[in-house]
Amino acid sequence: MPLSFLAVPIRLLCLLLLLSCPLKAQDLDTLPANQWELGIALGVGHLDNPLADKGDIRYFLVPQLAYYGDWGYFDNGDLAFTLYDDGDNQLYLSTGVSEDALYFGSWDRIGVTPPVRTAVDCTACPFTPADEPLYMDHNPGWTWLGGLAYSHYGDWGFLRLRLLNDMLGRHDGAFASLRLGKAFTFHGQWQLSLGADWKSAELVDYYYGTESQVVWLKGYQGRSAVDWVLAGQWLYPLGDNWGLLVNLHGRRLGSGIANSPLVNDRTVLDSFIGIAVTF
Repeated sequence: MPLSFLAVPIRLLCLLLLLSCPLKAQDLDTLPANQWELGIALGVGHLDNPLADKGDIRYFLVPQLAYYGDWGYFDNGDLAFTLYDDGDNQLYLSTGVSEDALYFGSWDRIGVTPPVRTAVDCTACPFTPADEPLYMDHNPGWTWLGGLAYSHYGDWGFLRLRLLNDMLGRHDGAFASLRLGKAFTFHGQWQLSLGADWKSAELVDYYYGTESQVVWLKGYQGRSAVDWVLAGQWLYPLGDNWGLLVNLHGRRLGSGIANSPLVNDRTVLDSFIGIAVTF
């Protein structure tokens, strides 16, 4: 089969996996050990797109496919193999999809608004009106990240750490994340968490860097960045295998990303409300 016929299904699969990343079975404690969970959430979701000249992402379906066992787990695209587990502490070999690719989708071009022309004479510069974007070819690809993940669970809540690296050689960058949170029951199942994501200069430059193609537009060299993250999920049971699901996820982009001319907004909000059904 020609690769062109595979491109759309692969992009669609990656999109579904990335949109479902904030919704994990372990987050809401919905999955017994050594048992598959297959489910779907139907509702209304909205993800802010921080990129210039890019529309926000609206979605109406979130898949749920997860399995947790002694060997490790699979949870909506995250695959991990157990290296150590004493009940309270777990160490895994972990893989997952790079989430930054979601903002770019399947489009090939990003709009960058040129600056207002100054008095400097530059007849060779192809200036356009300030309110008309200059389109630049920029189409970073999907990639898989792999490395180590650590989790600790206690009466106070949980701690999760991940240190991952590009497995496909697209940018050879690194990614690290920290999450602190608490799951509890109060008129349904809740989880609240906060944390930070560190992204290496190589990763940031691959997605958000630009090359200077004209005299007046300086290229941007991506720098390492720390995103701050705050998230909350609520599942209110309406029956044995279905309920009302609300998900809120906020991200404050680090300066190394926010300073890129490809980025218009520093705050990224992802929200979803709908009915979740497990089979």
